[in-house]
Amino acid sequence: NQITVRIVSPIITQAIEIDGLGPNDMPHWRGGLTAGIWQCVHLEFNKDAWIESTFYKPDITKSEFKLELTVQSKNPEANPIELTVQLKDADGNPAGEVVQTMTLSSGANKIETTIELQNPILWDCENPHLYRAKLTLKKNNNLLAQAEDRIGLKEFTYEKDAFYLNGKRLYLRGGFWEGVYAKHQSYPEDRDVIRREIALAKAAGLNLLRPWRRPVPPIILEEADEAGMLNIGSPAVECMSCWPTIRPETPARIEYEIRQLILRDRNHPSIIWWEMFNEVTRKEIADLITPMSLMARQLDPTRLILDESGGWSSGAHFYKPKSYERQKLAELHSYVRAPVNERHWNLYQNLGNQDTKEGNTKIKAGVGIFVSEFGFGGLPEIEANFLKFKKFGNQKLPAYRHFERLFHDLKAAIQACEIENIYPEIDDFCRASQAIQARGNRRQLEALLSNENINGYCIHAFTDGDWILGAGLIDNWQNPKAAYYSIAEANKNSHFFAFPEKRNLQSGELAKLRIIARNSLDALPSSLHVTKGNLSHEFEALDWQGDSELYKLNVVIPACLLDNGTNALELIAKDGDGVTLHKCLIELFVVKTAQAPEDLNLIVYDPDDEITTWLQINNYKTTRLEDWRLSDDSKPAVFLFVPDDVRAESDLSLVATAMETIHSGKGNALFLEAPCEHESRSMLREYEASDTKKGTFNKLAASGTFPFKLTARPSFAFWESSMHIVKDHPIFDGLPVNCMMDEPYHEIAPVESYYELACEVAPSQTITWFRPEGKDKVQKRTFMGGDDLWYGTNLAIKSHGKGLFLLSTFILRRKIKRDPIAARLFANLILFAHQKTLLPSTKSKSLTV
Repeated sequence: NQITVRIVSPIITQAIEIDGLGPNDMPHWRGGLTAGIWQCVHLEFNKDAWIESTFYKPDITKSEFKLELTVQSKNPEANPIELTVQLKDADGNPAGEVVQTMTLSSGANKIETTIELQNPILWDCENPHLYRAKLTLKKNNNLLAQAEDRIGLKEFTYEKDAFYLNGKRLYLRGGFWEGVYAKHQSYPEDRDVIRREIALAKAAGLNLLRPWRRPVPPIILEEADEAGMLNIGSPAVECMSCWPTIRPETPARIEYEIRQLILRDRNHPSIIWWEMFNEVTRKEIADLITPMSLMARQLDPTRLILDESGGWSSGAHFYKPKSYERQKLAELHSYVRAPVNERHWNLYQNLGNQDTKEGNTKIKAGVGIFVSEFGFGGLPEIEANFLKFKKFGNQKLPAYRHFERLFHDLKAAIQACEIENIYPEIDDFCRASQAIQARGNRRQLEALLSNENINGYCIHAFTDGDWILGAGLIDNWQNPKAAYYSIAEANKNSHFFAFPEKRNLQSGELAKLRIIARNSLDALPSSLHVTKGNLSHEFEALDWQGDSELYKLNVVIPACLLDNGTNALELIAKDGDGVTLHKCLIELFVVKTAQAPEDLNLIVYDPDDEITTWLQINNYKTTRLEDWRLSDDSKPAVFLFVPDDVRAESDLSLVATAMETIHSGKGNALFLEAPCEHESRSMLREYEASDTKKGTFNKLAASGTFPFKLTARPSFAFWESSMHIVKDHPIFDGLPVNCMMDEPYHEIAPVESYYELACEVAPSQTITWFRPEGKDKVQKRTFMGGDDLWYGTNLAIKSHGKGLFLLSTFILRRKIKRDPIAARLFANLILFAHQKTLLPSTKSKSLTV
């Protein structure tokens, strides 16, 4: 016998058409190529009849499985056959049996029967008990066909804003399972790889992995069934804005993907729901959400159906088991960067306390929230991974190509930015990025865990993908990153939290803490001990407020425990007998307030008085630009421009005079927000930087009054890490230097960086490969790896004639009044600009960053 198979894989990287298939026409997921024969295949030869599908529907209330069987017969005459189904428990003991005689007709035969269980054992995460089901069809005592399945008796549902497994409430702790492997792309090398990933997930406190987005190889589900690791089933249909393309055949192709997924995998007890779509933005796909969900319900009445993760189209909805009724679900995709600023940290702590809209998700007060996407893991060790790929991996894979490119580009970028003294090796740089993400992820997760409205989470991601190398808690070789351990620690200590009112403090300022204890009625702490080195302070007679679900307490840390700089404190909760119940760490940064120079000549353009009053309160003598007049005996000036544009065109002449003064060497300029071409204004607004709308006419730039043309690329980044490096420079006096911007910089770290800006000195720079998603998204995000790495500057000292410009992308304008770090950096910038006006003009090398 000869069998010929012709495969037309999804067309991704070429503008060609084959048999009516063009680029991105087939449903697929861009992160792992699901094409051709990439999973197991078997051939079964049956003369008269064969088993098309088996579905063992569990019923925990009756301790039974209802078998739904489809048998295909090609015999034109009706034939009596004997059906036997035997169940054995995990130890091989008989657990249930049914034998019945029936007649097969030509074509498809739908057969239903019930297998009652003897001594039923439920499947759950702690005891994933599997029954082995053996089904045989015989005719005249001759075997026609047989099938074997491993099945579990379980029920998973959603009631009263909470998840329940077998009637017990369960808090979901999940992570994306990208499913990209070092040798075979989307197929694991062997079962040991899967077992290690599941073991790592469990050790980190996770009970859910969300395969992303395709029907995973059966061995993955088999190992998840065996280990008690919950899963979400989703088809190879990436949505968002461009995958797949819309063609007349698209609905039928998507229906086929969903139908075959469910028919293949519905016997796996680890799958808790079917996820139809994700982040839908196009009407043609949105129109499929309801019919595909109803089809899924018909194919599997036992599980939850999630119609659209993220709910970008019309909100997310669940269909409960056995129900065709669509019910709203608060299912949130929320991505914030590390270091986490105060607004986002407070947002996660208080989600659901009031009606709000976050991203594309509407949230009603008091409704349970599943945060199904948040967080990232930081860069893997690029050099170590690249060398391992080169020696042991598959060099044809996109992940290899991406590592190879990043290895060479990152090495060149570190040299170009002159930070080899800070990061002698590439992986030193990568580990530093992991440390930032580790703290950021832990802050986000602790905030979610402390929030009684949150019923579960799924971090993006548990494993690295191909171009999403900065997402996973573990890398492509299953090596845990720093964020893995921080997530594990947060899950381990998930009942006791301490949230400082402010993480950055001025010298002498009191540190106020909000303490939260969850589910601690029987062991509520009687005392708290704050320690730092050999110093400690005890809080007794604690006045806890709340109920059995959530208790709250406010305390103030005495100033004697705090020094200038970083303060790492340990908070220990003890019971009445002095036994330690919980521990947690707190980091506070204390900064000394800088003094205004007495001989400073500060000329301020601040038409809306955003900062001028604050300057005067803090003893800065200021002159409004509108009141300033240049004379021969004028002292050298520091010109401070608060907004990025003039309020009125009549002010252009004032600015032009200031520019001439700087050019002549009689002043220097400090722009808090310079006129600039921005590539992502939405994130500027999200992080309280410039709120200038896209397309706004900038009079300073258009008139040529501002002497430079600046372009700022987004560098807030998510899974494509953006690392902002601070060098040792007088502008950062009193602040952390020779490091990446971590916790102390959480309010002011840039969300954009100047690109290809020639300047004399760059005290702060960025290395990233993040670019906003544009019209070329489909061409860029294929299987060829991610975006090109680039580097830029966050703080430029640039000559203008004999004077200097200080150009910053730090988020200062709206933070100076609120954040001590912002205030100190602002003061340092003024002082530096002032001191440079007192020195002879010097020229140094020009550095393009």
